[in-house]
Amino acid sequence: MFGEISNDEKEAAIQFLLDNISKDCLKKVWIAVQNKKSFWSWSLNLYFGMYVRNTLRKGGFDWGALVLDNLWSTLIEEAARRVELMKANFS
Repeated sequence: MFGEISNDEKEAAIQFLLDNISKDCLKKVWIAVQNKKSFWSWSLNLYFGMYVRNTLRKGGFDWGALVLDNLWSTLIEEAARRVELMKANFS
């Protein structure tokens, strides 16, 4: 199902999220990831997940509903991880 999405496309989507989702929001995502591990996105799929999916669509990353539904949390989690790494590197 995900074979059609190249690593370069995923990387571009992560960078797009980094540029278009506030750092404060990404920090909150990282806290949720740390607290709930792989379950963090389940309760947020409807509203926050829709926000992320729509943001990606607006950026030209419209890979279809099923693909976006399955990838949104992985992409935003990676963006949040990178914000945390940047913070750690500059502390």
